[in-house]
Amino acid sequence: MRNKQPRLVIAGTHSGAGKTSVVTGVLAALRGRGIPLYPFKTGPDYIDPAFHAHVAGTPSRNLDSWLLDSQTLRGLFARNTDVCGIAVIEGVMGLFDGKGAGHEGSTAHVAELLDAPVVLVVNAEGLSRSAAAMVAGYASFQPGVSVRGVIANRIKSERQYALIRESVEEACGIPCLGYLPDDPACTLRNRHLGLIPPAETPALDAVVEKLGKSVAANIDLDGLIALAQAAPPLPRGTLPAPAASCSVRLGVARDEAFSFYYQDNFDCLADMGAELVFFSPLRDAALPGDIHGLYLGGGFPEIFAEQLMENEAMRRAVREAAALGLPLYAECGGMAYVCASLTDAGGREFSMAGVFPHHVAMTGNLQRFGYAEVEFLRDTALGPAGSRVRAHEFHYSRLVDEGGDACLRMRKDTVSWTGGLATKNVLAAYPHIHFYSNPALARNFLARCAAFKGKRA
Repeated sequence: MRNKQPRLVIAGTHSGAGKTSVVTGVLAALRGRGIPLYPFKTGPDYIDPAFHAHVAGTPSRNLDSWLLDSQTLRGLFARNTDVCGIAVIEGVMGLFDGKGAGHEGSTAHVAELLDAPVVLVVNAEGLSRSAAAMVAGYASFQPGVSVRGVIANRIKSERQYALIRESVEEACGIPCLGYLPDDPACTLRNRHLGLIPPAETPALDAVVEKLGKSVAANIDLDGLIALAQAAPPLPRGTLPAPAASCSVRLGVARDEAFSFYYQDNFDCLADMGAELVFFSPLRDAALPGDIHGLYLGGGFPEIFAEQLMENEAMRRAVREAAALGLPLYAECGGMAYVCASLTDAGGREFSMAGVFPHHVAMTGNLQRFGYAEVEFLRDTALGPAGSRVRAHEFHYSRLVDEGGDACLRMRKDTVSWTGGLATKNVLAAYPHIHFYSNPALARNFLARCAAFKGKRA
């Protein structure tokens, strides 16, 4: 079965080209026209989808061609789109950057799998005719990847854009669909893991409004819509069956400190019978009532470490729940929270939940970044020893005193390392896992939650 879903990929020549600013403005402008939107992000990013969701008013999902096989990727895309709207897919890094030097995991690979037209964002700062050389290279580099339009970013003047447009269209035969001017008022701010999330961005709605108006004034929206609608019918793909339902209540930490979640992970858990109950380790004094498991995602606990420490009641509640055998899965920043303490970049140490006696410290350098194969070295809350899953790591912190407690082995090409903490029904580790990469892990976790529920009945 094929689905004619209007869709387009907005990609960049490189990280920092301005993809997110362009996509934010395009989503705002299209929403202003009343067009139903289905936003996506290629790769394992968490922050850009939060911007999409804020602007589009609907969840944004990740399409990662290394974490997910092609059938699952197409299945998730088809499940979360509709022919009455437009799917806007933001790229990751540069168009052809993926896992290592390969094609998998790249924006180009996702565009190829979805047979989607690509609009290339070029950072035009300091460029005129050279922009045409860049576009020509990107357009011809990979057969099967169709660059159908160009948007110039950080344009200084109408004259500069006119030169770029004339050069690109004459040399490449690819239409320039418009530009964004170089306007500091439309800049989205960064810090160590990328853009500062929407919840921490003052006056975000004012920036979004400016970007939307700029796109409406300077970019050919009708041309973008026509490109999306011209995308050919697409095979729908398939998704794994959810298996037997586990009727459990799962507490999910979600606030400014813990916001790194794949929306598809939530959907996967819900499909398997979990009721997701969101709470805030920053502000809530107690865990949600009558829960049978906890899920603590990544985020920025180091930014809110003092506030997390001051909420002693919540820290104690998490520690006591884990001691009682409540299944708990903590990823990256969530792992830092369940350790004894977290030291921030300024050297200040803050007490955390203390489920584990270990300590986490922020560093000045990126500790791990990229995809990795994960193997479970012993039984954990997500699965038995020998379980495998593809995952992603991206963190500046390190576990200070891991010792011999590691429960996972990670492998990236020829390099391997160990990590992760496990005790009773708790697993805490740096790798970020997409449950559709191995749905058995979600089933195993919810089965433990169901067993805990049965014991408490």
